[in-house]
Amino acid sequence: MKIGKTQAFIAAFTLSLFSLIPAQANSLVATSPISGSTTSTAPTSVAVTAQIALLEEGNE
Repeated sequence: MKIGKTQAFIAAFTLSLFSLIPAQANSLVATSPISGSTTSTAPTSVAVTAQIALLEEGNE
């Protein structure tokens, strides 16, 4: 059975829709240094606090 390019595209597109993972919205609560502030030297660390806990995988 031969599949045409259009049918293959439609099948791939349909499968890709099922594999989508919905994104979760997350609000920024606080930052250190304060957002929009100006520093004379580079900070040694930056802290971000969000409404929902951030994933650990982002630190790797």
